[in-house]
Amino acid sequence: MFADTDNMVSRPALSTSGHCIDCPAVRGNQLRELIGTCTENCSFESFSVEAREVLPASRLTRGTLVLVRRGVILRQRLDGSGSPVAVDIVGTGGAFVVSGRNEEDMRRTSAFAVDRSLYCVLEESRLMEQLRNAHDSVADLHRIQCEMTYRLERVSDARGRSNVRSRIAAILCTLADTLTPQSGRRERLPSALLQRDIGTLASTRHESVCRILRDFSAEGLVQHGPDGIHILNHEALAAI
Repeated sequence: MFADTDNMVSRPALSTSGHCIDCPAVRGNQLRELIGTCTENCSFESFSVEAREVLPASRLTRGTLVLVRRGVILRQRLDGSGSPVAVDIVGTGGAFVVSGRNEEDMRRTSAFAVDRSLYCVLEESRLMEQLRNAHDSVADLHRIQCEMTYRLERVSDARGRSNVRSRIAAILCTLADTLTPQSGRRERLPSALLQRDIGTLASTRHESVCRILRDFSAEGLVQHGPDGIHILNHEALAAI
């Protein structure tokens, strides 16, 4: 499922005097500055993929904007056991931004076509250049979207873990890594974050969170006090 298919034949958009006739962005009056007035000055590249085939990893680099022009694409992430977990499903006219902070993140994510699909991609460096020309704040919005997508994928990954102990450990690591993306990893989670909140995120009972946090504390992984949960060994938690 996660094999690269870079040798797959791609089909660039036809060069015509107007837009691609099936472009959902044009029909929805969106992305005008990125699409331009005709296919010759459209910033996107178009490719087709057969049903059940994986979208080549080389086209899904970090920050790439993907527009589904036809068909349905399902995005997934490998969970802690190496099994794929669905994180998003995008139909015609939908779009997503490829997220991930490092090579390991990128290796653990993939996307494949549910049916025969046509999709358009705009690589991050070109996208950012276009957005800066439009307005600097739009580039900031793009970065926020990348972080939001990354956070959602991490939460989905954690919720899909096969046992409650691993699920709670993954949620704690996710919170530490994503609550304040501009400041990097947090060593202490906010005191206002309650155990029942962690239970909601991990899709488990409050009593299970209490028990497992006690276990983590006894093992020297976390310290739980009135000022919040201190994560003492992030690497050991991530390995659970």
